[in-house]
Amino acid sequence: MNKAMLCIGMMAAALAMPAVFADAVSVTTTVSSEMSAVFSYSTVAYNALSANTTDNAAPDQLSGNYSVAVTTNKNYNVAALGANFTAAGGKSFAIANLKMDENAVAASLLVGAATTLTEGSQNIASNVVYTQTASYHGYWLSIPLGQAAAAYTGNITVTYSNV
Repeated sequence: MNKAMLCIGMMAAALAMPAVFADAVSVTTTVSSEMSAVFSYSTVAYNALSANTTDNAAPDQLSGNYSVAVTTNKNYNVAALGANFTAAGGKSFAIANLKMDENAVAASLLVGAATTLTEGSQNIASNVVYTQTASYHGYWLSIPLGQAAAAYTGNITVTYSNV
């Protein structure tokens, strides 16, 4: 076989190969946010307090008694609102006598960083990084001057929501 025939045979073989085309394909998705917040407590029970006292810390709060286990994949906010304290016989005092703080470390809860609660939603913590999975709450209750002696109950709602 001569060189010309060998060259033509190789060219014919190359022309018979199927064409191959390639292109970059972008694959996209959106990961939905998810969140759960599991409270370790449902009651904050103070011992007897005297009238005309301010910023009484909730029992054992610096030990982490009031915690929330947070699982989320997006930063989150913590908000709270409350209803006024009431007792039998129509006695009451304002929810504004209760302050709340949130922190990743229970021992770092501070009345100076706490937010006064109202009947409308109050921001307690903003844009908390999603990797913070432990959320501790601190409460400080003030009893107004001249408040009637009675057993009072106030209710609060604490809300965790993704930013």
